[in-house]
Amino acid sequence: MEVASVRTGRPHVAVLGPDAAAAARALPEDAVVERPADLDELDTGLVEGRVDCVVTTGGPPAPAAVLERVRTTDADLPIVFAPPEPAPTTAATLAGDASIRYLPRELEQLPGDDVEVPDDGVEVPTLATVVTEAVETYDRRRQAAVERGLFETVMQLAPLAIYVKDAAGRHLAASSLAARAVEGQVVGRTDLDLFGPEDPTEGPVPPSYADDVTVLATGEDVEDTEERVELEGGAELWLRTSKRPITEDDGNVIGLLGVTHDVTPEKRQEQELRRESRRLEQFASFASHDLRNPLTVAKGNLELAAETGDPDHLEAAAEAIDRMEALIDDLLEIARPDEEREEEWVALEGVLERAWAAVETDDATLDVDLPPDLEVRATTGALRQLLENVLSNAVEHGGGRDDGVSIEVDATETGFSVADDGPGIPEPDREAVFEYGYTTGGSGIGLAIVAEIAEAHGWEPRIRESASGGTRLEIDRCLLRRAQAPDPVEGDPIDLGEWHTVGELAVEGGAERTGEGAWTIRGGGRSLWEGIEEYAALLAGHDGGVRVEARITGVESVHEYAKAGLLVADAPEPGRPLAFCGKTAEHGTEAAWRDEGGGTVDTHQAEPDAALPRYYRIDRLGDLVTMWASADGDDWRMVDRNALPLSGSVAVGLLVCSHVVGEASEATFEDVRVVSLSAPE
Repeated sequence: MEVASVRTGRPHVAVLGPDAAAAARALPEDAVVERPADLDELDTGLVEGRVDCVVTTGGPPAPAAVLERVRTTDADLPIVFAPPEPAPTTAATLAGDASIRYLPRELEQLPGDDVEVPDDGVEVPTLATVVTEAVETYDRRRQAAVERGLFETVMQLAPLAIYVKDAAGRHLAASSLAARAVEGQVVGRTDLDLFGPEDPTEGPVPPSYADDVTVLATGEDVEDTEERVELEGGAELWLRTSKRPITEDDGNVIGLLGVTHDVTPEKRQEQELRRESRRLEQFASFASHDLRNPLTVAKGNLELAAETGDPDHLEAAAEAIDRMEALIDDLLEIARPDEEREEEWVALEGVLERAWAAVETDDATLDVDLPPDLEVRATTGALRQLLENVLSNAVEHGGGRDDGVSIEVDATETGFSVADDGPGIPEPDREAVFEYGYTTGGSGIGLAIVAEIAEAHGWEPRIRESASGGTRLEIDRCLLRRAQAPDPVEGDPIDLGEWHTVGELAVEGGAERTGEGAWTIRGGGRSLWEGIEEYAALLAGHDGGVRVEARITGVESVHEYAKAGLLVADAPEPGRPLAFCGKTAEHGTEAAWRDEGGGTVDTHQAEPDAALPRYYRIDRLGDLVTMWASADGDDWRMVDRNALPLSGSVAVGLLVCSHVVGEASEATFEDVRVVSLSAPE
């Protein structure tokens, strides 16, 4: 590694002792000479870092005292003991220090004078030569120390996996991030040892080891190779690596330098663009499918009106055109980005009634078991379109009996379901039914439209078997509320105070109480996302229902996804069910959750442009966790709701995550409240 030299200009030499003036005349011509009056004045120069060498010609001050004072500040600063006459006894007391040079000589002899050569032929060095060599040696030591320090800092804090390997592919050094990526010791082991099969003769060679062999054998770079890694729980991680050979002056390869970084966000964006392209294609099919029916009705009635002159046909055509216009509005609403979609609280039963009236039901029957005040956060027209397609699909594919299909609609904790008593859908086909083109005799679009609308709202559709053996379509992860239900009842306050770090944090941070209900928290951690779980939190344990609420007034932006917020977790340990709601530094409100032990953490940005200060709240009642956000602490917006397999006792409190290895992000919380919570009677 090559860094800028620590040498900054001419060497500074401090000269002490009774013959200091003569010694100063014998120093190198470019030297800047200082004449400290005593050890305290010398100490000032040492502390300020402007002295590169000390020359002492003998006491006072005593050379031993000079040595002690210098070594208090700098263990390597060169000292030259240059008495006007030999002083072996004093020199012997200084001999244990490797950075001291002993040069007895007549100091009046200047560098330009003739130098006497003893009979043994060995030239006596001048003071100028000794000082120059001492300063150069000192510079090299300082340079090496700077490079070592820089290397260690980079290896400790770099948000990349950096490693150096020898000619056999063994690790000589690895950054903290690289070392944490594997279990056990890294140095001295190859990638074949770390990632290969237990028996090297079986199984494929790890791609990273194959790249090492290529670089070491050919002396050529390997640039931007990509590798997909499947994490525990099924999440995927994409890594991009570049490797460069390390060579001697003669070109002989003696090792390699490698850099690997996580490009998962880039890959996810690429995948999202591909999904969006496919979504647009599907959307075109969606639009043409749902617009074709009213268009056909309008066209047919206009033809009948022209043939018969009956105005009733014109009225029917006008109704079909109105229906088509409403569908166009709904389609445009679905196509809008999430942040532009106009969602509202909609009475689910009322929309269901209108959807059922629009479906050709034949002999089908509908049984609705919904609380009359149950509301769902949705775009009204899109929700109606979803229900129409679900009901039509049930009627079309669930019939075949003399008495027609029976359909039941029920509410769940986090959504609703539509079940029929038809023939059902085989388990292997239950995901495929949501794909465009899948059909068992229909258009191949109905349930694909359902999935499209559900995804646009952030809902999760799934197929199960109904109680009668037919099809049960569940729409999960909806935001539901009972319009007339009383609020939960707050109970006793709960004190925060347990500091926890989850994952291997390079910095731990800490929490400081700054006032009543006010905290400043500093925490590190790479992320709370998918297979990564590293954060710091101030928590309390509580058995039963609980509410945590706070006003976040600041999040230090060490990274755009640095975050601060509220946490409810089964336990402050990796892999446990949890719910988080809070503020990212630059991407607004974020909700995160893990709904099963050992699974990955899902996230979504609920309010992309949320500005601070912002209030957040999480309510836990049983296994149901509801997350809220508010601009003023009075008008609350439901952000997310999940049914999580929480144990009786949970960890609840404040969380901070910097998203940068080796750095902490500071967040400020005010109006912090943690109280027990119970369902209304």
